[in-house]
Amino acid sequence: MAWTAPDEPITRLLIVMPSWVGDTVMATPFLSALRDIPAFADSHITAYLRPGLNDLLSGQPEIDDMIPGRPAGLLGPWRGGRRLAGQSFDAAVLLPNSWRLACTVFLSGIGRRVGYGRDGRSWMLTHAVRCPVAGGWKEPMPAVAYYLNLATYLGATEVAGQARPMRLVCTDEQQESATAILAAEGVAEDEPIALLNPGGNNPAKRWPADRFAALGAWLSSEHGMHVLVNGSPPEADLVQRICSEAAGLAGSATKMIPLTRHRASLGVLKALCDRTRLVITNDTGTRHIAAALGMTQTTNPSHSNPPLGLVTLFGPVAPEWTTLGYDREIEMYDRDSGEVGAIALTAVQSACTKLL
Repeated sequence: MAWTAPDEPITRLLIVMPSWVGDTVMATPFLSALRDIPAFADSHITAYLRPGLNDLLSGQPEIDDMIPGRPAGLLGPWRGGRRLAGQSFDAAVLLPNSWRLACTVFLSGIGRRVGYGRDGRSWMLTHAVRCPVAGGWKEPMPAVAYYLNLATYLGATEVAGQARPMRLVCTDEQQESATAILAAEGVAEDEPIALLNPGGNNPAKRWPADRFAALGAWLSSEHGMHVLVNGSPPEADLVQRICSEAAGLAGSATKMIPLTRHRASLGVLKALCDRTRLVITNDTGTRHIAAALGMTQTTNPSHSNPPLGLVTLFGPVAPEWTTLGYDREIEMYDRDSGEVGAIALTAVQSACTKLL
């Protein structure tokens, strides 16, 4: 069914957000485009998202409210649907392809349900959107464009290219927490900072830890940078090992800071990235956070320093699956092997030098 704006205004709109950090960041241009559609300009927009991601999106001007939750377990969609049913939403837009989330929204009884008609879920949507690429669902399409296509379906214009960059906003509370962490580690406000992100859910996407250690030692000794090393709580040992190996390579003066001892939330990580000059990361959510902050800095006339530089290490998944369009990102990928471990330390150092 084609989308037509209802006669009555859509007072309350639910946006079902993606589950992954990177996908959530890549959905921010969709949120911006949505607000420019007359039918949604004055709507009260609520984001339904995985717990923890609400901290990432805190401060986004397009969102009025957030409901953390995910329909886990056999009865998850029924329970989630009951919870949403009491919110009086006029319409819902589903960004992820999840069958369970479509079922949750279907069971909520929301009258208008928009999403991609795939994976056997079209019957649960009142407006099932067709595949936006001629090659079918398995053809690579950057997620930013994938989500923006839904905004176009709903009536958005000027959605191509840099007209809709990714955007993240840091709250005052998140900035204060980041400042407190840096102060506790002895980092002065005017000192240069780099951030390494050596982890990732998929071990095959991790650049070798010893090379991250060598890179950290080089950034500290050759460029005088404080080097933050980020990781999730289960990656604390990996983070500590990299910091220790870097100190062994460059001596006690090495300025390596393991962020895992501060248990920084995604919101605080966002604010820390906003303070860095350079981020080197595997292909994980931290890459998307950094790119979005760099794009936000580019459009902020009060930002005095050059936007942050970003080096992303790819493998085995090629970069074209998640093209971001950030002009201060250098994508590193060995096309002969497809393995992230084939990327040489010297090549990464050269990329860092170019961005610094």
